[in-house]
Amino acid sequence: DLPRLDEIFTSVESYPNMTIEYLEYSKIGKVMRRISMLTDIPGDDEFRFRERAGALLGRWLVMVQPKNSQTSQM
Repeated sequence: DLPRLDEIFTSVESYPNMTIEYLEYSKIGKVMRRISMLTDIPGDDEFRFRERAGALLGRWLVMVQPKNSQTSQM
Protein backbone atom coordinates (compact mmCIF):
# COMPACT_ATOMS: atom_id res chain seq x y z
CA ASP A 1 0.00 0.00 0.00
CA LEU A 2 2.11 2.88 -1.31
CA PRO A 3 0.02 5.76 0.09
CA ARG A 4 0.42 4.23 3.56
CA LEU A 5 4.21 3.99 3.07
CA ASP A 6 4.17 7.64 2.02
CA GLU A 7 2.40 8.48 5.29
CA ILE A 8 5.05 6.60 7.25
CA PHE A 9 7.85 8.44 5.44
CA THR A 10 6.13 11.76 6.10
CA SER A 11 5.79 10.89 9.77
CA VAL A 12 9.50 10.04 10.06
CA GLU A 13 10.49 13.16 8.11
CA SER A 14 8.47 15.42 10.37
CA TYR A 15 9.48 13.80 13.69
CA PRO A 16 11.02 16.69 15.65
CA ASN A 17 12.74 14.78 18.48
CA MET A 18 15.08 12.39 16.65
CA THR A 19 18.17 11.62 18.72
CA ILE A 20 21.26 9.50 18.25
CA GLU A 21 19.82 7.10 20.82
CA TYR A 22 16.60 6.71 18.82
CA LEU A 23 18.57 6.09 15.64
CA GLU A 24 20.70 3.43 17.31
CA TYR A 25 17.76 1.71 19.00
CA SER A 26 15.40 1.68 16.03
CA LYS A 27 17.99 0.93 13.32
CA ILE A 28 15.93 3.19 11.06
CA GLY A 29 19.12 4.63 9.58
CA LYS A 30 20.04 1.18 8.27
CA VAL A 31 16.57 0.79 6.78
CA MET A 32 16.78 4.18 5.06
CA ARG A 33 20.26 3.43 3.75
CA ARG A 34 18.96 0.19 2.20
CA ILE A 35 16.00 2.00 0.66
CA SER A 36 18.29 4.68 -0.81
CA MET A 37 20.42 1.97 -2.47
CA LEU A 38 17.53 0.10 -4.11
CA THR A 39 17.26 0.48 -7.86
CA ASP A 40 13.67 -0.60 -8.45
CA ILE A 41 11.07 0.67 -5.99
CA PRO A 42 7.42 0.53 -7.03
CA GLY A 43 5.85 3.98 -6.93
CA ASP A 44 9.19 5.78 -6.57
CA ASP A 45 8.37 8.10 -9.47
CA GLU A 46 5.37 9.38 -7.56
CA PHE A 47 6.51 9.16 -3.91
CA ARG A 48 10.32 9.62 -4.29
CA PHE A 49 11.14 7.07 -1.57
CA ARG A 50 14.83 6.77 -2.54
CA GLU A 51 15.35 10.53 -2.60
CA ARG A 52 13.55 11.01 0.70
CA ALA A 53 15.50 8.19 2.37
CA GLY A 54 18.75 9.79 1.19
CA ALA A 55 17.66 13.18 2.54
CA LEU A 56 16.90 11.65 5.94
CA LEU A 57 20.30 9.96 5.97
CA GLY A 58 21.98 13.28 5.23
CA ARG A 59 20.11 15.00 8.04
CA TRP A 60 20.95 12.24 10.50
CA LEU A 61 24.59 12.02 9.43
CA VAL A 62 25.10 15.64 10.47
CA MET A 63 23.65 14.75 13.87
CA VAL A 64 25.89 11.72 14.50
CA GLN A 65 29.19 12.99 13.10
CA PRO A 66 31.60 14.44 15.65
CA LYS A 67 31.83 18.24 15.47
CA ASN A 68 35.56 18.27 14.61
CA SER A 69 34.93 15.79 11.76
CA GLN A 70 32.51 18.25 10.13
CA THR A 71 34.96 21.16 10.23
CA SER A 72 37.86 19.13 8.87
CA GLN A 73 35.83 18.29 5.74
CA MET A 74 35.25 21.95 4.84
